[in-house]
Amino acid sequence: MDQIQFASFRPWSHKKSRSILTRWATEEFEYHMNISISHQDDTLTVRLDGTMDYTVTSQMNSLISDIGSIKAARVVVDLTKVARVDSVGLGMLHLAKDEIVSNGRHLTLRGASGNVRRLFELTDGDSSFHFE
Repeated sequence: MDQIQFASFRPWSHKKSRSILTRWATEEFEYHMNISISHQDDTLTVRLDGTMDYTVTSQMNSLISDIGSIKAARVVVDLTKVARVDSVGLGMLHLAKDEIVSNGRHLTLRGASGNVRRLFELTDGDSSFHFE
């Protein structure tokens, strides 16, 4: 089984500044999502760990591109360790699905529970995706 490990991604870190424009800009933030990819037989499994929101957009775009270059009939995205998904994260999952399906492959979401699963139910995403 091939294993690819992406390093933690920190797209933005802002030390305390004197800016008064917004409160969030004056505090230190570190956002990241850990991603690991394993490929066994005809299944590519992508394990996500963290929060899927606007802060990981560029990381998710790279991931979608990488998934497209790996040959596998089935792609499983494991959301077990994803605590929260915002509208941008949901949009990224739809983009990933479009890319995967357009290449004749099948996408399955695994382990979505709690608020993550509820988001899919509220946005009718539970009918757009296949869940395990």
